[in-house]
Amino acid sequence: MRQRERSARYDRRAPIADWIAAIQRAASGTSGAIGEIGHTIAQLSLIAAEVATAAEQQGQASHEIARAIAGAAADARTVSLSIAEVRATAASNEERSD
Repeated sequence: MRQRERSARYDRRAPIADWIAAIQRAASGTSGAIGEIGHTIAQLSLIAAEVATAAEQQGQASHEIARAIAGAAADARTVSLSIAEVRATAASNEERSD
């Protein structure tokens, strides 16, 4: 009888030990996966920072381009006014010479 009880105890312990080992393996795998997720999040954070920096630089470049275009437009107006004055002066001189 005692021999059967001992056998029964060992028979019950084996599946429990297997179960515990399986849980430990799963926990280890989960821990590794969480570490990989943390690494991926860190990489995404760096990429997001690089994109933000690039967007800021793009914005600054666009601002400089807009300022240059506005300056060129102002210069073009000045040249246009000067040409109009030259035409008016030429027309006035033409009338006087007639």
